[in-house]
Amino acid sequence: MLIIASSIGFGLSPTFANFAYDSGASVVGTLLTRFCTATLLMLLVRRVSSKETSWPKPKLFAQIFLLGAFGYFIATLLYFAAPSSVAMDFPKNVNGWISVILLATVATVIPTATLYSGMQMIGTGKTAVLQTFEPVSSIVAGVLFLGESLTLARIIGAVFVIGAVGTLAASETRNKTEIPH
Repeated sequence: MLIIASSIGFGLSPTFANFAYDSGASVVGTLLTRFCTATLLMLLVRRVSSKETSWPKPKLFAQIFLLGAFGYFIATLLYFAAPSSVAMDFPKNVNGWISVILLATVATVIPTATLYSGMQMIGTGKTAVLQTFEPVSSIVAGVLFLGESLTLARIIGAVFVIGAVGTLAASETRNKTEIPH
């Protein structure tokens, strides 16, 4: 269940990003705000959840923060943004800021935490299969919240993904069932 929750959260990213863009935010402004907010939230989660573990030394802490906040930001920027669209515009209204905060929490921090927790429970192979549910959640969110059309190609793709997840679940059930001799 944790991996499916992770997939749904990551799958909501395009929807929240579209809402931020509609408020006047650029790709760069949205990504920078998303990853800085997510990094701070992850540090807060770590602080609350691991009281017995010591924190890294200040220099290492700064390096980790910079890697999380800006390293991930730059990698994503290079993946999504064309060189000509590097304006740094932040959301221009409350709805845009709410969208960016949801992007950081619901579509970054929570999915990352549930992904790693679930992976520890079921392993990397099963996690990889279950994580393919992300495009299905993106399709559903696009149809429900952005008014996108549900095309035959999207339906067929979603059926294949759901079929793969169902096949994995069925094989797991069979592997756990003992057959008496």
